[in-house]
Amino acid sequence: MVLELLIFFLGKVWDWLFPKRNDNLKMITLYGRRIQKLEEDKEELTKKHESKETENRKIIDSIKARGFSTRRIIENYGKPLNAIFISYASQYEKTERGSNISSSFIKNELEKYNSKYLGGTDALIPPKNVPPDVKDKKSLQEWFESKILKGRYCKLKILSFG
Repeated sequence: MVLELLIFFLGKVWDWLFPKRNDNLKMITLYGRRIQKLEEDKEELTKKHESKETENRKIIDSIKARGFSTRRIIENYGKPLNAIFISYASQYEKTERGSNISSSFIKNELEKYNSKYLGGTDALIPPKNVPPDVKDKKSLQEWFESKILKGRYCKLKILSFG
């Protein structure tokens, strides 16, 4: 009995000192896959970074070619220039009888903000005409409902600020 206990404890110590090879192989395989995934992610991020740098360089070169001072632009426009992009599908107004009729009220309302039509039902309000109370997505939605819709209905495709 004592011999059996001694063998049992020695077996446990041996297993603790030298874990099973199968478990080690699994861990090595998982570790190798993780390293490979991290290397792929690093390559992808490097490509994105390089394309962003290329894009920035093109913008700066274009500004210089037109004779603008990049320093002056950065000083004057250090904060992001946020515009409002609106794309809608349909718009309706209620008549005096309570029925809905098709209308083009959005175009008329957006003209008050010097919106630029990009084609179809897509419009852009330039940064200088964005209302000062529009700061985020929630305030954009509130502004659109109170100043543009005014109780009327419009099916929006996109309402974006940024």
